[in-house]
Amino acid sequence: MSVNKFIPRFICVLIIIAVLCTICITAMRRNEQTFVVPDASSFENTSNRHTRPESGKIVENTLNTDGYELKMQNDTLELWYREDVCGIRVLDKRSGYVWGSVAADEVEGLNKKWTQTAQSLCTVEYLDKKYNVTKVCMSDSSVKVKEVWKSNSAKFKLDLKRKDISFEFSLKLNEDSITISLDDKSIEEEDEYLLKDVYFLPFFGCTYEDYIDGYIFIPDGSGALMRFVKSSKYISGYSQKVYGLDMGIDQLSEVNDLVSTRTNDYLIESGQITVPVYGAVHGAGQNAIMTVIENGEEYAHIEATPAGVTTPYNWVMARFNYRQMYTHIVGKTGGGVYRPQKERNHINPSITISFLTGADANYAGMAVKYREKLLKNGDIKSEIKDKQIPLALNVVGAEIAEGEVFDYTKEFTTVNEATVMLEKLSRDGIKNVTMLFEGWQSGGINGSDYASTDMESAVGDEDDFAALKKQLEKSGGKLYLNSNITTANDAQINPQSQGALQASKQYAVFSRANTSVMFNNYYVVKPPIIAEALTDYNSELSGFDFHLGQLGYRMYADHTTGESLTRSEFRDLLTKTLSKLSVKTAFSNPNQYLYKYTSDYFDMPMCNSQYLYETDTVPFLQIVLKGSVDYYAPYANQSGYSKNDVLKMIEFGAYPSFIVAKSDNYELKGTPLEDYFSINIDDWYGTVTDIYADVNEALSKVEGVRISNHTALDVGVVRVDYENGVSIYVNYTANDYSLGETTVKAFDFAVVSGGMAQ
Repeated sequence: MSVNKFIPRFICVLIIIAVLCTICITAMRRNEQTFVVPDASSFENTSNRHTRPESGKIVENTLNTDGYELKMQNDTLELWYREDVCGIRVLDKRSGYVWGSVAADEVEGLNKKWTQTAQSLCTVEYLDKKYNVTKVCMSDSSVKVKEVWKSNSAKFKLDLKRKDISFEFSLKLNEDSITISLDDKSIEEEDEYLLKDVYFLPFFGCTYEDYIDGYIFIPDGSGALMRFVKSSKYISGYSQKVYGLDMGIDQLSEVNDLVSTRTNDYLIESGQITVPVYGAVHGAGQNAIMTVIENGEEYAHIEATPAGVTTPYNWVMARFNYRQMYTHIVGKTGGGVYRPQKERNHINPSITISFLTGADANYAGMAVKYREKLLKNGDIKSEIKDKQIPLALNVVGAEIAEGEVFDYTKEFTTVNEATVMLEKLSRDGIKNVTMLFEGWQSGGINGSDYASTDMESAVGDEDDFAALKKQLEKSGGKLYLNSNITTANDAQINPQSQGALQASKQYAVFSRANTSVMFNNYYVVKPPIIAEALTDYNSELSGFDFHLGQLGYRMYADHTTGESLTRSEFRDLLTKTLSKLSVKTAFSNPNQYLYKYTSDYFDMPMCNSQYLYETDTVPFLQIVLKGSVDYYAPYANQSGYSKNDVLKMIEFGAYPSFIVAKSDNYELKGTPLEDYFSINIDDWYGTVTDIYADVNEALSKVEGVRISNHTALDVGVVRVDYENGVSIYVNYTANDYSLGETTVKAFDFAVVSGGMAQ
């Protein structure tokens, strides 16, 4: 297009814009209601960061027991089996609903191999001598199956003919569930063919596209739903390792896939699975199954696949990994070959599938049932009710800083200054403060020796901290000394003697792409050294409690020659050590096996990972833990916090937390803390008191009480029911929401007890 032709068109566009602006201004002057600004909240409320209301559609049986033989039954369930496909059906007598996988004969949208996988009780993947992976199902002609059935249990022996791989697993009928378990001692294999993965009933509870109404539940972040939809062109489904990465073998860095010049420091880490639970709902409030990985979860992946990824079915399963591929270093230059673990993981996989019906058949019902299981096992307990909710303050004491010649220790907050913070909060009515004191060690957070018990004199001595602890406890609060004993920089440890090794015999290290920061490499510490550090804290600082941060969500193997520990051995070592401590321990986003040792839970996930196939965020973790442990949302002063985020805390029953210091924000520059940008307490004090007041107004009415149900009433409107009869309504929309005699104002909440607003 020539310039001469372009100019007249450009002038025309300007004239049109001017005319439209004139019309809009005139309309607004005549009637302010004529010009309406779009409500941005409607976009937020329909995103997967919130919970959607249910459709209420009735779900009919799509499966039956034709061609299957009744093998076991009790007052609640019937279990049927078909030998030629090695598949089961379970009939729930309470509702008459039949659970299974796909049709027994003609299966729509699946080839023969996928049909076998979908129907079979068990599927195996093995490696040949060239490390090629082959999948074979229990019903395949190459597998010899022996069955022994009893009144409420069955035992199966699988023999992969000509592959010299065999093992046994059992199936048990419980009151309202079934349990499948594999005995590790029964596994036999030869060097030429190696067992890689085993999974049970992968398509159990699957659905064809959106043929029925419902969803898959996965424990991503706080909890996520994948509603059944028509086949979509997703590249992949959900697949995450239970309890997070194994730093002893997994890759610890991700490729930067942002279309920008930013480093991958800005990539948001996906949510970690901290509870070994998943499920499926066929019609909310009608039929549901919940699967708990009872054993072997440290070597399990939870995989959920939406319709359109390989098959037109929505399905979810647990994959038990006996061998993982890794890069084996073969030369001095660092080159390597991709190969599997030589020694298999020794585990006894076990899953229990529970059947829920009626009002319990939804994600909230799953959470309540899982909570009952944890209570029964003693993994969680009842919490003591306080008069007001707690406020968490992570106070920064000292940190290492860059100097022109030598690095030095910079003081950010003294114990006396922290005491003044408490006194000011107390005058404003905030008395229940949980304080984490970070940088109490000599040298500061990143400048101290690993697990040092020496205190930084510029911040305060042991007597000063003891007085601070006494002051906090006098008003109902707590003090935790914050210490990261899981990772350390090379100025804090000697990697050769204290750093854990991966299977490749390289150091397990987290590296930041930003090389301008003071420390861009953090080494993973050997598990026995962590256990020793805990023991030292317990003996030398027995008067104090500790927040152990990363230790809550890290579990890994160490492949140091002569000192190797498996992932499960590390877990056993850690729990054994914690059980012997007299001090209390708090964690950030801890894995379920640490709940028993968690006195406070920090950095509670408030959303899912927001994968495209995730349709809803739900408070599964919060329903499980509310009333058993105080849990806190991530720092409110380290993101673009809005009214929505405060309402989310109220909805999820989470308490506010802040990271603060007395020093000015510019002093963060030249330290490892410069990512925080702003932590000065005086700058944030008004925000602290305002957020606390809102959250306390709602949650003080249910302090120490368990959540009984969570329901999305409408788009952007939810109700949370508590066991004491109180219900909290949260309205994320720009319009008031009527509840009979009670109205929940726009962007607000209402506390209702016995039908009366509080």
